[in-house]
Amino acid sequence: MKSVMLSIKPYWLFLIIAEKMGWKIGKKKTIEVRKNYPKSPSWNKSVILYCTKDYNSLNKVPKEYRPLMRLMLGKVIGAFVCDFINKYTAKFVDDDCYESIWQIWEDDDFTIVTSNKDENPNNCFLCNVSCLSFKDIKKYIGVNYHEIPFYGWHISDLEIYDKPKELSEFRKPELPTGLRYENDTIKRPFQSWGYVEELK
Repeated sequence: MKSVMLSIKPYWLFLIIAEKMGWKIGKKKTIEVRKNYPKSPSWNKSVILYCTKDYNSLNKVPKEYRPLMRLMLGKVIGAFVCDFINKYTAKFVDDDCYESIWQIWEDDDFTIVTSNKDENPNNCFLCNVSCLSFKDIKKYIGVNYHEIPFYGWHISDLEIYDKPKELSEFRKPELPTGLRYENDTIKRPFQSWGYVEELK
């Protein structure tokens, strides 16, 4: 079985781990929004967290927490279980609002409108649990009038490693043929995410 390694910027990682670390910040990020999701049947639902070396993002972390977050830059710091993934679509109207954001159930034939243009767009359920503003979502999805699917990975059973790990402690998973890549240790972080196995 293989895991997924997720590259995440320091500020968003801070919002994921704050409660587990005992930091009282008044926010908790329980959904990670991505443009796609793992489809491999051999994925074990484990998501390993890699903290990117994004100093602009680090500077958004409150000053009292920055020294510890700085130690996590470029490291694998923990993991969570992704027990479900929600599919969403949004119809963006302009810079100040959207017409709607829907959650689409697995069978794709039933939708729930979670917010609309008559409400404060930042008060929708998805914005609250992802700690993203409407503009953050729009900028990430990169659309104006088009309806395009995106995905909310649910974060559960979060674990923070006692000691951060190096990328080199992970490798690419076995190929479907049963063979392995030559020099298969992970040397560079994934731009978004990728399948990995931990070296024993």
